[in-house]
Amino acid sequence: MTHAQVFTQEMRYPFLDRRLVEFLFSIPTDQLVHNGQRRSLMRRALAHIVPRSVLTRQTKSGTGRCAITTLNKHRAAIMALLRSPLSVEFGYLNGAALREAIGELHKGHVPLYIGQLLRAIHLEVWLRDVIKRGIIRSSSADKAATTAAISDGEQIAQATP
Repeated sequence: MTHAQVFTQEMRYPFLDRRLVEFLFSIPTDQLVHNGQRRSLMRRALAHIVPRSVLTRQTKSGTGRCAITTLNKHRAAIMALLRSPLSVEFGYLNGAALREAIGELHKGHVPLYIGQLLRAIHLEVWLRDVIKRGIIRSSSADKAATTAAISDGEQIAQATP
């Protein structure tokens, strides 16, 4: 054994084992987030091992809770922004699905795709900014609604980190 070998560390990544990753990807999403509860599968698997008070605690809920709190705080401005969404007009998003996701969020249910929802809101704010700058045009008949929504989008953009 050489001197260099004594101080060499072998890096291992057990959570990247192909078999484990394949197994995790095979788990249906509704098992991971069940009835709006994150980590549902883990909580059910540990029900007879970990005390109930630990399994049901609401602290350390992750970054999703921060996003939900922010979205709920600015719900009125977001709903005004999405009243006549340009992202739907341009064919990027399904308007009914977008409004349904925001509605579920308001009811306290964490959407399975919170990241996509945040990106959809960012897309809408960005599109309105691009239109305001005159880079693209909207064929929307109601320019007053577009102008009001642009100002709501600016308020959201300034309020989000």
